[in-house]
Amino acid sequence: MGTPLIAILFNERLIISRYYILIAQPCITDGGLMNKDDTLDAKGLMCPMPIVKLAKKIKELQVGQVLELIVDDPGAKEDVPAWCSRTGNELLEMKQEGNAYHFFIKKSA
Repeated sequence: MGTPLIAILFNERLIISRYYILIAQPCITDGGLMNKDDTLDAKGLMCPMPIVKLAKKIKELQVGQVLELIVDDPGAKEDVPAWCSRTGNELLEMKQEGNAYHFFIKKSA
């Protein structure tokens, strides 16, 4: 009897393996925190400066890397997802901690 096959749908890709543990570009660590390649702290900045800084910072990353953006401007809840949609970058997660918003953005373009 052979090793059983395991099929997993990961980021819209079907992965078939004979191994029980698959590792393929993880987005979430065991601690529940998003893996990131860089962080941009834009707390204290008001619209449009968080988006201006985000646009500049994302250009420094390679395609596939993840940027954590931290802001305390409530308008960012609408501005960041709209910017991601307009630019083709992927918003992986948004969470609020206290009065700060954390956005995890994957450079796609």
